Amino acid sequence: MTHTMESPEQQSSPGLEDLLAEYLEGAEHGKTVPVEALIARNPQLRNELLDFVAMDQQLRERSGQRAGCHEMTVLSEVGYDTSFFPSADVSPIVGDYELLEEIDRGGMGVVFRARHRTLRKTAAIKMLLPGSFASEDARRRFRKEAEALARLNHPGIVTVYDFSEVDRPGELKGQMWFAMALVEGQDLGRRIEQDLFSSSDAARIGIRIADAVHYAHEKRVIHRDLKPANILLDRDGFPHVSDFGLSRCLDDKETRLTANGQIFGTAGYMSPEQASGIDNVGLESDVYSIGAVLYCMLTGRPPFRASSAVVTLQQVRDELPAPPRLLNAAVHPDLESIVLKCLKKNVKDRYATAAELRDDLERFTRGEAVSATSINLVGYIGRVIARSRNTEFLLGWSRALYLVGAVVLLAHLVLQFASLTGTQSTIVHMGKYCLLLAVIWKARGGVLTPQNPVERTIWSLWIGYIMTFAVAEIMVRISRSDLTVYPLMSLVSSVILMVLGSLLWGGCYVMGGLFLLAAIFLTAVPQLNAIVFGGLWASAYFLLGRRYHRQSEEA
Repeated sequence: MTHTMESPEQQSSPGLEDLLAEYLEGAEHGKTVPVEALIARNPQLRNELLDFVAMDQQLRERSGQRAGCHEMTVLSEVGYDTSFFPSADVSPIVGDYELLEEIDRGGMGVVFRARHRTLRKTAAIKMLLPGSFASEDARRRFRKEAEALARLNHPGIVTVYDFSEVDRPGELKGQMWFAMALVEGQDLGRRIEQDLFSSSDAARIGIRIADAVHYAHEKRVIHRDLKPANILLDRDGFPHVSDFGLSRCLDDKETRLTANGQIFGTAGYMSPEQASGIDNVGLESDVYSIGAVLYCMLTGRPPFRASSAVVTLQQVRDELPAPPRLLNAAVHPDLESIVLKCLKKNVKDRYATAAELRDDLERFTRGEAVSATSINLVGYIGRVIARSRNTEFLLGWSRALYLVGAVVLLAHLVLQFASLTGTQSTIVHMGKYCLLLAVIWKARGGVLTPQNPVERTIWSLWIGYIMTFAVAEIMVRISRSDLTVYPLMSLVSSVILMVLGSLLWGGCYVMGGLFLLAAIFLTAVPQLNAIVFGGLWASAYFLLGRRYHRQSEEA
């Protein structure tokens, strides 16, 4: 028998399970676990370890959030290093700076309070996570952030002093870093957790943020990750925009660091175009994010917040935010109009520039009329009709809905124009429902049972509708009156569509209203009962199918 001898290195290298167990044991007990040390024990597992640690750190970060003001930036390839300081008691040296203490960390870097060794001036040093083990894409992003900040000189944007890479021997060797102005205070997210802003205070801070962002846009820099945690408030309450790690310089082709279709940013604050994976976003994307920041300042939460980032992104793309005054009655109506204009899905409906937003906020603070249209009854009804819910559960239903509409229309054409007896009409209805059942069974891969709460509600409504139709047919025949079953079923259909309006799409409210009117018409003109009733339902199925077809293509 031949024995294969393992090298000493293979014998001593722990497996992934052992390394993860060691990491989790330390993390659960609150101990610092240097990821570089784990990677050094088995370099072949570098990517797996970094991916796991990144996911674990994000989950731990999110579990401690209270209001969604500290959402982590979505950046999948950036891993986390839990310790930068060497084991020695002396403070590490980075360039001409002496690191004093860690003051913050985010999805891409860790920030230290530092002191210049010659000038004795304090500064902030940002270093790349996960240090010398960072991917090339992460290093390029970090370098681009420093370059973007270096070209911006505005009192509302954090100033960069220096950029380099640690070349001294030691544990920090190879770390990328840049020095920037130290803002003594707290970030806007933590300030929001303490108390909400009044309308006037939120507008004043919004003016300064919009002015800083407009300056960056004039310098051809788009931030693309504006959120409360990336806005620092100094001791005087003056905001400073920071963290340009996902910024894009429009005049630099090399700053295209994300592939089309890749989601980047922070779910609750990114624009719908970012949430759809469009990399080439414009200035209006930052305008949307400023509106989301204002929304959080006024309500204590981002415009959209769900149990997972995937559902949040779906809400950002498809749903409308609740008006701030529903969450905080003290919000001024004009400021609410400004915020909601920023949060429009269509970029053409937002402020074209951050300067326009700034000017409108200034008009608000002066008590003048704002350009954003206040929400009146007509506007509110329009918002309700356009609202989408639970889209993610029904994206694959478009073809089935088209077929269901076709079957319904064909059956009612037969019922309208063929001379059928009562028994024959019943057979047509039974055949229609059997065919509909077959269409749904085929479209869902041989599964008829509901697979989620939304489908369970739809199934209940559909079964209730069929049972009601059968009972109504019996009642009409027993009464032997000239009244047909269609006016009664139009009323039932109206109720069902009203429920679907709150469950799925606001346009169902309109179709429900049409069925209410149809109940009166069908009572007055019974000779057109079948074609009018069937045409309305076929139209409803077609419109729903078209909506989910378009949303499936976008998704």
